[in-house]
Amino acid sequence: MKISRYIRTICAAAVIILTVTLCSPAEVSGASSDKTPSLSGTSAVLIDAGSGQVLCEKNAYEKRDPASITKMLNAMVVLDTVDMDKVVTIPEYSYETVGHVFGLKAGEKYTVKDLLYAMMLPSNNDVAEALALVAGGDIESFCAMMNDKAEACGGKDTNFTNPNGLNNAGQEKHRTTAMDLALIASEGMKNSTFREIVKTKSYTVTELNSGRERRVRSTNACLYDRKIKIDDKKVRLYYKGCNGIKTGLTSVAGNCFVGSARKGNTELIAVTLNCATAEEKFEDAIALWDYGFNNYRTYTAAKASEYVYELKVKKGDLAQVDLGIREDLDITVDRGSKPAETTEIRAVLNSDEVNAPVKKGTVMGRLVCLDEEGNTLGERELIALENVEEGWALSAIGIADEEIPFFILVLALIISAVLIFLLTGRIRAERRRQRRKARRERAVRSRERERERNPFCDMNDRKGGRNV
Repeated sequence: MKISRYIRTICAAAVIILTVTLCSPAEVSGASSDKTPSLSGTSAVLIDAGSGQVLCEKNAYEKRDPASITKMLNAMVVLDTVDMDKVVTIPEYSYETVGHVFGLKAGEKYTVKDLLYAMMLPSNNDVAEALALVAGGDIESFCAMMNDKAEACGGKDTNFTNPNGLNNAGQEKHRTTAMDLALIASEGMKNSTFREIVKTKSYTVTELNSGRERRVRSTNACLYDRKIKIDDKKVRLYYKGCNGIKTGLTSVAGNCFVGSARKGNTELIAVTLNCATAEEKFEDAIALWDYGFNNYRTYTAAKASEYVYELKVKKGDLAQVDLGIREDLDITVDRGSKPAETTEIRAVLNSDEVNAPVKKGTVMGRLVCLDEEGNTLGERELIALENVEEGWALSAIGIADEEIPFFILVLALIISAVLIFLLTGRIRAERRRQRRKARRERAVRSRERERERNPFCDMNDRKGGRNV
């Protein structure tokens, strides 16, 4: 009886262990992944960096203070304006001494590259101001450049009044939205240098006058595959695939984070603003990424810079111009779907033909991806992939310069055919003449032979054929 009871107990325990082992992972990756995540931040958004589609949002269009996430746009403007290898002298200025500071001094020399790392990784406020002065001449002009850049990225509700996000002067007009920050971040990640900076965990900055080196480290906890100190405790917030971007914190803005993560062909941008703790802002991003990667994927309907269509060109050195798109045409689809079978790519041209010259990059229409019901899933501008110059005289009658060799060959073949025809005719005519001549000669010889046999034949013929 005891043995039997022990066996039943062991079997029951085995069943429980097996059930927990098999069912627990399914609950983590299955049922919970379909639910919109619960977020701590006041505002948040998750977008597909490829298509720009919003996958999840919470007050994404509410204007808020972004804190040091401001430096993300600062770096993008600097990269557009100043050469990375340029050596700059730190100008005279009353640099910030609040929050993270590098301790810059006027007259020190650094490369722009080193200053960008010193700003973006540890979020140094004085370095952000120095870069603004280097790239914009003064703070106000640089802020105008940042706002113009934000608008070019699709940010409709962004207005920055300082280069570092440190709103200790009560700059209430320094505002943006989670949605704007996601769009700006997506554009920034298209720059390979920006992408390299924001994924870096540590970097050595060198002051060139003295040769002094200082190590700076990223404040992005999701980059570190180990426990790090957050809010006076050590936690592990590593996320496999995280490749940036920027953290922020002020008493007004709260804890903020714009993060990027990539798995396979899908890259997701997560933004969370005004979290209560630093740990919460990273946990928000992780929850958003898990939700996105578990439920969606990016499908590239057409690749950038590859031929997708051709347009007829009149009066040019080329008969057609190849058309393509500047950026991949990405769409967001449900994980497990088959978009190759359910979508259609269609070229919508501005006109059926165009006159030369055509400049490379000229917009010729749109490339549209449609679903089975004809709804637009995504689109990109169709541009000319090559230059087409004005053609030679023959292009006026529809023969492009590239077709001239073929035209000459065809013309030569036609002329040759005509000459052959004429020559063949002459030969045939000459042969007919020769045959007629030969017949006449045979007839003459035949008569001569007849006269030799009958010498009076001619006389008989002259007298009407009678014998005399």
